Amino acid sequence: TCPRRLVYVTSVKVSNEKCYVVSPYRQRVTYAVCGGSGCYGNKFYRSQCVRTGWTRLQFWVWCPTCGFKLIARWYPQCCSCYRWYSCFDVKA
Repeated sequence: TCPRRLVYVTSVKVSNEKCYVVSPYRQRVTYAVCGGSGCYGNKFYRSQCVRTGWTRLQFWVWCPTCGFKLIARWYPQCCSCYRWYSCFDVKA
């Protein structure tokens, strides 16, 4: 299993300008932060927690030059464990 922590987005860049998310908690603008490697729990595999479940969120921001603006961005909402064999670990 992969530990996941949801972080609220409070600011974004829009056309090279820093804009602020309007009421990020109310709009629920979040992204997942995944923790750790070795999530599979098997010494024969290498594994890593990666961000998955990319969702398009539409939300309001306020920018100093253009005011309020409705934008959409893709953010990961989940974490999944991916495993693989390292090419150097395979014995022929």
